[in-house]
Amino acid sequence: MDKLNGGYNLIFMYLLSALAGNVYETIMFLFRRHKFVWSNGSITTPFNFVYGIGAVAICISTIWVSDHWWAVMICGALLGGIVEYIISFLEEKILHTRTWDYHYMKFNINGRTGLLPIVVWGLLSLLVLYGVYLPLVTHVVEPIFLANPENARIYHTVLIVMICYCACDLALTTFVVARYQRRNNGVKAKNGFIRIIDKIFSDRYMERHFENTKVVKKQTKPQTDSTVADEMPIVSEE
Repeated sequence: MDKLNGGYNLIFMYLLSALAGNVYETIMFLFRRHKFVWSNGSITTPFNFVYGIGAVAICISTIWVSDHWWAVMICGALLGGIVEYIISFLEEKILHTRTWDYHYMKFNINGRTGLLPIVVWGLLSLLVLYGVYLPLVTHVVEPIFLANPENARIYHTVLIVMICYCACDLALTTFVVARYQRRNNGVKAKNGFIRIIDKIFSDRYMERHFENTKVVKKQTKPQTDSTVADEMPIVSEE
């Protein structure tokens, strides 16, 4: 049987991994900072999309070489590092925020990923594929959710509804975080809708729910007699 099930199993994996990532981040905050921190990176769901996307990327890239564990580790490490770099790059360019920064690590790549995170992605790929995805599909999805056409229809419908809901939430989250960045750079609300957004998703709300997200503020260089310096982005420090 097709282990991807036309992509539906990847949606299932996205939801499970995104939820697990939220739980993991929350527990890590409890141990490291001794406080509860919302770690879902989402406005209305418990799903951390970074972990979900990472798990899906791992499954897509490694399922074809699942007979060779070393190939799974290499593919997962490379793709995980690439995905992490791209997400960080797009977040900074589009939202002008940064959620993680590896500059403190040796052999980092522009602070977006690094040697250690890439190795962790490789080890994580082994765990995700052999410890979660394949056993889950073999022992749960295929014998239960895909046991008959009726079960399959319900399974597929639920997944479609969930992923559409997550997509809408991601769009809302992106808009709210972008507005948070603009507000912190002094951009005033221009209409009633934006003022409502600012009231609901205030700085206090954002600092609580997106504690790791650091706004990239714009700093203007001193003016000279003949020219005005270009604005350059800097990452705000904790």
